[in-house]
Amino acid sequence: MPFYQALLLALALCGSAASFAEPPSTQPYYQWGRGMSWPSANFNLGGYFNILDNLPTNKQGNQLKLDELSLFLTWSPHQRLHFFSEVELDEWLSTAKIANINNALRAERLYVDILASEAATVRIGKFLTPIGRWNIIHAAPLTWTATRPLVTDELSFSSHLNGAMLTQRLQFNDNNVSIMVYADDSSKMDVFDNSTLGFDTALGGRINFESDHSWQIGLSYINFSNLLTPKLQRNDLLGADFLWKKKWL
Repeated sequence: MPFYQALLLALALCGSAASFAEPPSTQPYYQWGRGMSWPSANFNLGGYFNILDNLPTNKQGNQLKLDELSLFLTWSPHQRLHFFSEVELDEWLSTAKIANINNALRAERLYVDILASEAATVRIGKFLTPIGRWNIIHAAPLTWTATRPLVTDELSFSSHLNGAMLTQRLQFNDNNVSIMVYADDSSKMDVFDNSTLGFDTALGGRINFESDHSWQIGLSYINFSNLLTPKLQRNDLLGADFLWKKKWL
């Protein structure tokens, strides 16, 4: 196994993104939808898998494959320090072929959250690009449709950032505002999966306004270069999104 993959698996043992409620007992326990938790160590192990069955129109027959096998590791060694990692085997096992595990294994997310205050968080590492609402919903069981919208395709922007992000949460009466500002340097930091569609460098931010827990409006902006364009050429992307919830709708 290459050195960087051994390092990835070692770092994965330190993972977190969200704290979890501690049960009355400090013994390890399993919770459906959350995985295996060890309250005494503030450690949680979870994940998901995704199976696809393609039904082509030609006579070659269908193709069944294990599209994603993801492992979530979270760890909170301190109330202001949270580690999170997602290690994934992507398109590894199918009826057509078995991919090389060294090529299929990658770090989807690998970061640390530092809680500067109750309302401010600093995130450092590899994480999902906060553009719109689709891209930050990553796990296949939680996505809203079976196929990804074209506007979120990686030809428009990279789904991952490698850098740092500051998140500030504000509250006005019953209204909540989240402000995110981030910087990316994937050309130097992404040693695990720097594809041709990934960012070279990027600067951006997002503002999300939530009112009465029933509707939200979001604005996203990013200025970036990637490995498909000359280093002196920059791209600008501006997006707006809207979410409305009413009971089951």
